[in-house]
Formats: sequence, C-alpha cells, structure tokens
Amino acid sequence: MTENGGEISMTNGEFNESPCDVVNSDLKEVGRMYEKLLENQKNQDETIRNNQEKVLQEIEMIKKDMKGRKRPLDDASPGNSAKRVDIPQNSVLRTINLDQYPMKNFVLKHTFEDILYCEDDVYMSSAEEDHFGVNWRMSVSRKSNDLLFFLDCIGPFDAMNNRIEIECELKIKSKNEEFIKCKSAHFFDKPACRLLTEWKDFEEKYLVDDKLTVEYHMQINKYIGIYKVNLREFDETMEEFSDVVLIVNGQKFYVLSKYLASHSSYFKAMFMGRFDEASQSEIKLTGIDADDFQNYLEVIHGELAIDDYTIEGILHLSDMYDTQMAIDKCQTFLLKKSRKTLKKKLQLAFRYNLMKLKKSCLLKLRSVDDIRSVISGDIRDMDPSLTAALLEKSLLFQ
Repeated sequence: MTENGGEISMTNGEFNESPCDVVNSDLKEVGRMYEKLLENQKNQDETIRNNQEKVLQEIEMIKKDMKGRKRPLDDASPGNSAKRVDIPQNSVLRTINLDQYPMKNFVLKHTFEDILYCEDDVYMSSAEEDHFGVNWRMSVSRKSNDLLFFLDCIGPFDAMNNRIEIECELKIKSKNEEFIKCKSAHFFDKPACRLLTEWKDFEEKYLVDDKLTVEYHMQINKYIGIYKVNLREFDETMEEFSDVVLIVNGQKFYVLSKYLASHSSYFKAMFMGRFDEASQSEIKLTGIDADDFQNYLEVIHGELAIDDYTIEGILHLSDMYDTQMAIDKCQTFLLKKSRKTLKKKLQLAFRYNLMKLKKSCLLKLRSVDDIRSVISGDIRDMDPSLTAALLEKSLLFQ
C-alpha cells in the first residue's frame, strides 16, 4: 500500500520504516545532540567568563592594595662620585626600617590532615622548603598519649663540624584562631630536633575537621662549616688599606668607605652625608648576618662568591643596601647556573623585583599544574605581586 507517495511494507504483521525515514530520524537525533553540545559549550563559556571576572577582580584588589607601596631605597640611586653630598635628615639612612630587613628569618607553615588516624610512630611531613640554601620541613607523629613535633633540616651535614644555630617559635592554631606558642633554640649538627606536647585536650582545642595548622617561625643565627671558605679577607690584615671599620655581630670588617659608597646609596648616605657616621672610624651595622656581609663584600669586590647557599643572603643585603651591581650578578646566576626550584626562583624574583628572572620563570608555566606546583600551601602567605601574576597567568589556561 502507498500513502502520500511513501512506501510502507508489512512483514509478519509489523510495519517497517523506509530507509528515508530512518535517515531522517537519525538526523533529528544528531540535531538534538548538537543543540545539547552547543548549550553545554555556552554554559562552559559563561562559567569561564565568570571565573575570569573573579580572577580579574582579585587581581585589581591586589594591585590596589599594592598601589603606593615603595621600596625603602627607591628614592636613592647609587652614585660614583667621591664628592661629599648634602642629604636631608629624612634620607635613606634615616628612613630605612630594619624591621623590613630582618636577619635570616622565615616561616614554615603546613596543615596536617587526618591526625586522628595517625598511628604511633608514623610520621606525617610537610614538603621541603628551601630557605637560605638549606632545605627544611616539619613533621608530626603520635606516640601513646603524646604528640611529637619535628623540625627537620635537610643537610648538608657531610662533615663533623657542620652546624646551624637557630631560634624558633612553634605556633599551633586553635579552633578560636588563637595560637599555642613554644620558643626554643637549637644547634643542628644532625638533621632533626623535636618538641613534645601532651595529647590531652589537644583534639578538643586544636583539631579543626581533623586538621592541624602548624607554623615554625625561624631565625638562623649562625652557619658553621656550611658556607664556602672566604675568598677575600676584610680582617686586620686589610687595616692599612681601609679608612673605616664596620662591625657586624662583633666581627670587624676593614673597608674603604668611598668604594662602598660608589656601589651603594645606603653607604653613600652613611659615609658622605651630614651624619655622625661620616666622621666615625668604627660603625656598627645591625640586623644583618656577618657571613652574609662577608659574601656581600666579596661580590662587590669582584669575587665569585655567589652559589646556591649564599645567594639568598647576598640578595637580602644587596636589596637592603641598594647595590644594583650585586643584584644583577645574583639575577644572572639564578638565570644561568642555579639549581634552585622554579618555585624558589619565582619567590626570589618577585621579592627582589628581578625582572628578567620573573619573565623567565613565568614563561616556564605552561599549564594549570605548573601553576599549582609553585603555589605555597596557603596562597594568602604569598607575595601579593606574585599572587597577582599567577592569577593573570591562569587566565591563559581557562
């Protein structure tokens, strides 16, 4: 039988569609699937736009917060003149805030999870972090009714006389945002030290969703046997070639004031400005480490003192004393020779505004996973400018 020109056949009492009808049905199904895909794509695009808007808003907030911030030495540029200069009383020498340039200070922070399920003598550890050329991590372990906190220093301890003198403050965050604190001092002549606290009441007061937030506030006072040997001496043997003595933690450095002034606006202000220091034969420098100052002096005197152990201390002082030549040498080392991780290089690049290193590191971030690998445990603890740069970079992978 025919109906409207189309054939309908019946076999065994059943109607069979013609090939044209089957094709039309398939096309309709494909059309529905295509419309569904378009709708899903539209929703995904909308989600991406919303995420981008949030990221851009966050970036603007960070930039607004940073607006107007200025490095303490921005208004002073290094000079080469040996002529005595008039420098106002609110100059770099008077306004520099040494609290912004602490000694070898840093913070280890980690949130341990599933503490309640930690078995006796099983260690839970944070990732290693590089600070001043040495890797550090913290660990916790349960033992009966006690909770042990370990601070691990990951070498180098390859010699009997290698030692690190530190002061640390352990902070454990409670449920009401308060901290239990414990201060101690240690000599590391082996890879670990430990602190012990009772488990009693600990679960009730300090565990939040079975998570424990721990911070170690660290200050390195002395490296012994870890740094390289001195490449140049600034001791009494240099007295006849010097005109001033700089004292750092009791150690005397005999230097030529005009040479330092030619490389550092800070020392130019100190030695050539109208300050008491300009007429003193001995001057104490506070808030710095003697080993770092030795390495800093070696660099500005042309020695190859920069390596992965010394570079952070040298950068610290070069930034503090506005010594661009030393900063440039450190940046070149980080770009070409350093074995530090990408995460650490990024931190140093943004902390000390090393533009070439910033560009190099950001170019190496080629995926979301790469970005995750350089983010600290708590993004709020990161340098705001680095956070903004990573957020902007993440937009490329949306």
